[in-house]
Amino acid sequence: MEQKSILIVEDEHIAALDLRELLESFGYRVMGIASSGENAVMMADAEVPDLILMDIHLSGVISGIEAAEKILSRHSVPIIYVTAYADPGLVERAKKTRPYGYIIKPYDERGIRTEIEIALYKFALDQAFRQEYSTLESWLVERTQELKQVYNSLKKSEERYRLLFERTGEGIFIFEAEGEDRGKIVEVNAAGAAIHGYSSDELLKMKITDLDVVENLEGAPARFAAVLRGEWIGREMNQVRKDGTIFPIDFRAGLLELEGHKYVFTILRDISERKRVEDALRESEEKYRSILENMQDLFYRTDIDGKITMMSPSGARYAGYGSSDELIGQDAAAMYGDPRRCKELQSLLEENGSVTDYPLTLVMRDGSIRYATTSSHYYRDREGRILGVEGVIHDITGLKKTRDALTMANRKLNLLSGITRHDIRNQLMALKAYLTLSQDSLNEPEQFTVYHEKLGVIADNIERQIEFTRLYENMGVKAPVWQNVDTLVRNAAVSLPTRNVRVEAGCPGLEIVADSLLEKVFYNLIDNALRYGGPAMTAIRVVSRETDAGLIVSVEDDGAGISGEDRKRLFERGFGRNTGLGLFLSREILSITGITITENGEPGKGARFEILVPKGAYRISPAS
Repeated sequence: MEQKSILIVEDEHIAALDLRELLESFGYRVMGIASSGENAVMMADAEVPDLILMDIHLSGVISGIEAAEKILSRHSVPIIYVTAYADPGLVERAKKTRPYGYIIKPYDERGIRTEIEIALYKFALDQAFRQEYSTLESWLVERTQELKQVYNSLKKSEERYRLLFERTGEGIFIFEAEGEDRGKIVEVNAAGAAIHGYSSDELLKMKITDLDVVENLEGAPARFAAVLRGEWIGREMNQVRKDGTIFPIDFRAGLLELEGHKYVFTILRDISERKRVEDALRESEEKYRSILENMQDLFYRTDIDGKITMMSPSGARYAGYGSSDELIGQDAAAMYGDPRRCKELQSLLEENGSVTDYPLTLVMRDGSIRYATTSSHYYRDREGRILGVEGVIHDITGLKKTRDALTMANRKLNLLSGITRHDIRNQLMALKAYLTLSQDSLNEPEQFTVYHEKLGVIADNIERQIEFTRLYENMGVKAPVWQNVDTLVRNAAVSLPTRNVRVEAGCPGLEIVADSLLEKVFYNLIDNALRYGGPAMTAIRVVSRETDAGLIVSVEDDGAGISGEDRKRLFERGFGRNTGLGLFLSREILSITGITITENGEPGKGARFEILVPKGAYRISPAS
C-alpha cells in the first residue's frame, strides 16, 4: 500500500516534533512541518500532501483557517484542524472550509489515529464520488450539447440514457426549474423512489421541496438561483422519507435545458450508513474521553524517554496543576520522591513488561509528599516496538498515614508503658524506703526533716514523669502540617528566660512538614542551650542549608559546648542534669515524619544541633 504523506502545520516546535514522531510510528510519511500559515501554503503548493493537520492558532499573519482557505482554493486535500480550544464560534468558522476532522488538544494516540484514518477514508470516498459526478456531469453536458444540435438523435440515445437512469444505484431526480411549477418532479429513477420510500408515481405528483426537512426550505430559493446561473451545486443535508423518518443525503445538482425548457438535474445518495459509522466513532471517543476525564485515579502515558505525553485531568489536579497541558513534556522521574524507586520500576518493566500495585513516593507541585501505587505496562506500535509506558496511579496517602499512625501509636504505647513502669517503680521503691526511715526518725526532728525533703523530691519526680506521659501521648495525634521555622523559633524564645542572650531566627521563608509538636523541639533546644551554655554565651542562631541528602537546620550557640562523652548519650531518656526528657522528646517528635537530629558542635566552642529534613518535606517561599 502506498505510504500516505501528511503535512503538519504547528507553530509549537516540541509539539510538532512529538506529532511527527507519532505519525511516523503509525506508518505515515511526514512531508514537512510548517510553523506558519504562509509556510503551509507554500509547502502545499510545492507538494500536495495526502492530508494536512492544521493548528488553528498560528504565529504569522494568517491563521490556520485562512491558510486552509488558500490551500483549498488551489488544491483538493483533506484537512483536520487541531486546536486547544473548543470555541463554538471558532468551530463555525472552521466548518466553512469543510474540514475532515476537528481534534481538541491534548489528543491521544487512538483518537488521532482514528481521526486520520476516517479523514483519509472519507476523502477517498469523496474523490470517487466527485469522479463519478464529474464523469456523469461531462456526459450530461455532452448529451445536452447533442440535444441542442440534433434533436433527432434524442431517440437514439434515449435507450442508453434510460438504462443508466434506471440501473444506477444513486437517486436521480429531474424537476422543473422555473415558473409556477418550479420544483415539481417530472422524472425520478427507481433508486430515488426507493431511497425515499415512495413509488415513482407518487413522487411525480410532488415537488422536490416536499422531501426537504423544514430547516432546508428557507435555502431552497438560493439553491434554485445558483443552478439557474449555471452552477453545479452540492452539499450534505437531511430529507424526509414517506414514513416520516429523517435521513442524511449527499447531492449534486445542475441545470438541464431541453427544447428551450429548463430543468434541474439532481443526483443524490443516502449516506445514513456513513453517518452512523461516524457517529459511532464519535460516541466511542466521547465515552472514552468521559471515562478519562472523570476517573478518580490518575492515568498517565510517557514516551520512551520518560517524558509525559498524556495525563488525565485527575492527574493534573492530584499533582497540583491547573490543567494536564502543564504536565505534558515534563520528566516523569522528577515526581518521584525516591530516585531509587524510579530505577527499580524501570528494571521491573524491562524484566516483566508490566508492574502491579508498585509503591511510589511522589512529590507534588507544592513540594508536599503523597504515597501511591501504580499498575503500569509498556505500550507498543503495530510492529511491537515499545513507544513508552502507560498506567494508572492510585493514591494511598490516607491509608499509609493511618497505618503509620497505628504503628507509631503501638510503638509509643510500648515504650511509654515500659519506661513509665520502670521509672515510677524505682521512685515508689525509694518512696517506701524513706517512709520507713521517716517513721523510725519521728523522735529525731532534724533527720525527719531530711527524709521529708527526700519524699518531696520523689513526689516531684513522679509528677514530672506523669507530665512526660501527657506530652508523649500528644505526639503523632494530629496529622503532620507545614510550619514556618522562624515563627516557631520566635515563639519558643518568647516563652524562655533568654536574659541577655540573642536568639536569631535565620531561616526566612522555610517551612517544614512535621508533627504539630515541632515548636516543642525548638523550645527544648533553646532551653538546653540557655541551661548549659555557660555565662560566656551571647547568642543562639537557627540557620539552614541545603545538601544532597536534604535540608539541614542548625541550632547553634557560642557557649561551652558538649563533651564527646556526653554526646554519646545526649538523646537517651533520663540523661542530663535536669529531667533528661527534653532532647529525648525532641528526637521522638522529629522521627514521626522521618526527620533526624545529631549534635556536631565542638567542646569549648559551642553546641550545634543539626536537624536533617528529607527532600520533599521542606519548602522555601520567597521572602515577603
